[in-house]
Amino acid sequence: MPFKDASSSAKIQVFVSDYLLDSLTDALFRGTNVTDSIKFVVPHTMVPAGHPLELNTTALDLLFPGMAAKYGKDRYVDVQLDVKALDNFSAKENMMALDADLGV
Repeated sequence: MPFKDASSSAKIQVFVSDYLLDSLTDALFRGTNVTDSIKFVVPHTMVPAGHPLELNTTALDLLFPGMAAKYGKDRYVDVQLDVKALDNFSAKENMMALDADLGV
């Protein structure tokens, strides 16, 4: 969709839509192994002592049933998040949003 801001003296102007951002990230994730490099580790030490949700097998057994039975109760867990996809970009004035597909 062409657009020229007449109030700007710039010789080159670029219009970027949400669709372009969705397409670029989709192509990036499909065409490369970028998912191997976008990983975040949340160590159990990041959660303050006494917090109701601790990163241990007993607390995470609520989300992943059978975890405490397999690995033992109250064993600390570091969580790794892998970004699998970014999509559904939405940009409006003073706000931007996107969805992320994460592997845990």
